[in-house]
Amino acid sequence: MVAASGSFGNPYRPALPGPESFTGHLLHVADYRGPEAFAGQRVVVVGAGNSAVQVAAELPRTSRTTLATRAPVRFARQLLWGRDLYFWPTRTGLGAAALGRVLRTPPLSALPSLLRRMST
Repeated sequence: MVAASGSFGNPYRPALPGPESFTGHLLHVADYRGPEAFAGQRVVVVGAGNSAVQVAAELPRTSRTTLATRAPVRFARQLLWGRDLYFWPTRTGLGAAALGRVLRTPPLSALPSLLRRMST
């Protein structure tokens, strides 16, 4: 499972119930390096941001991939005003802002059952 929450500079890794019984590999998108490591596996990418969608679009070349989101995906262009999308949060300092503490915490109640299903 690839979790895609937070930002590259400050990945959000919530304390999730059930990872001790999950027999698969749990990875944050900040540590993702390419689809080769997932060859022949079933992968669930959790998240609806650009990083999650980019990884979920790349993984099917080597694995069976599912993108899990709470809401419909809204994908933004990678280049904005001639610059990479991540240039702007870095330049303004917003990329390092601890917004996760301010925003409402997403519900995690469905995650243990998802982890159990992936283990079988």
